[in-house]
Amino acid sequence: MPTPIDDVRSDLEDTFSGPNLLYFPAMGLSTVAMVTSGVDRGARNAFDRHIDMKAGNEIANMCGYLVPGLVTPTIWVVGLATHDRTLAGAGSAVIESIIVTVTTMGAIKFATGRVWPVAEDGVDHSMDFHPFQHGIAAWPSGHTATTTTITAALTAYYPEHWWIPAIGYPFAAALGVGMLDRNSHWASDAVAGMLLGQAVGYPIGRNFRRRVRGIAGTADSLVVAPLSDGAGLTVSGTW
Repeated sequence: MPTPIDDVRSDLEDTFSGPNLLYFPAMGLSTVAMVTSGVDRGARNAFDRHIDMKAGNEIANMCGYLVPGLVTPTIWVVGLATHDRTLAGAGSAVIESIIVTVTTMGAIKFATGRVWPVAEDGVDHSMDFHPFQHGIAAWPSGHTATTTTITAALTAYYPEHWWIPAIGYPFAAALGVGMLDRNSHWASDAVAGMLLGQAVGYPIGRNFRRRVRGIAGTADSLVVAPLSDGAGLTVSGTW
């Protein structure tokens, strides 16, 4: 039966190499754009002055902990209990994705040291970063990172189920809005968290799909070969 530590090395290689690495500079560039353009501060002011979802943002806060902490391990446990190899593979994919995401996120938070939003003093803290000084900093958002990595892993693992991304990505974005309303994160924290979650979850989910279903080779590789009659080319790949 699949476990969350199956072939971790190849999963990490696919996550932190090749085109997938583009997600990480995208995290930084999107934040720079949102900070320097005033989007972060403007969103903070809009929520402070005009939007108040007390019950909603507390629910979002709890869901950000409960979904990765309780719901996703259940997928693996149920898969094991029912001897469902495919379901156990899905659970393994999301557990590994969460572990890698949280570990990476912790390192990034410590390295950037972004100051949390402070509503009371009236000062713009959106540009305040203190690298290597805050163990648990604001950037990126853990709530959006973990819920996005779950969604990305399951989307790659079950590409035939359109409803997974249709529900999962809006749910992750809604948690980001809740965190913004709760004064727990800047808008760019949520965006960066979603990019991080996608960067980690998708390749891991894709790799577990290959392993569990016995798909050999690189899922995104293409083979271009001439047709037998020499009249054209054929393109094939494993998706």
